[in-house]
Amino acid sequence: MSRNFSYRIIINRQSPTVIVKEKCQYIRRRVNRIKNHSTIYDYPSCAVGCRRIKSNELFIETSRAHTDYSRTPALKTALENLGIIGTVSYGNRIGWCAEPNAARSVIISFSCGLNQLCFTETIRPRTLEKIAYCKNCKNVFKL
Repeated sequence: MSRNFSYRIIINRQSPTVIVKEKCQYIRRRVNRIKNHSTIYDYPSCAVGCRRIKSNELFIETSRAHTDYSRTPALKTALENLGIIGTVSYGNRIGWCAEPNAARSVIISFSCGLNQLCFTETIRPRTLEKIAYCKNCKNVFKL
């Protein structure tokens, strides 16, 4: 089980991907500290930043279990076009990735559409490696 790590950051001069990587390092430290006291927490599988095009506010989210998408009907519909949210499609659970969680935060904050979202590269907090977007996210966000 992983914890929910969620951040809202104003971008100044740093690259959004660098900011996500820094937050992943912070997540690693937090998880390591938690793991010293408990064995039930592990690293989230990935983290990504999302912002509205022409905005300097970056929302960083991690992958996690099913999120309530009722406040973002366009995102919910796009995810449901792949299948039932929470079921496996293309090897990943629909709606459990970091990208839909980050997109949800941006859409709720700015009332924008899916076509107005811009994502950073996805980072694996455990290794700090860049990882490819999954097929589900590529289909939903046209990445």
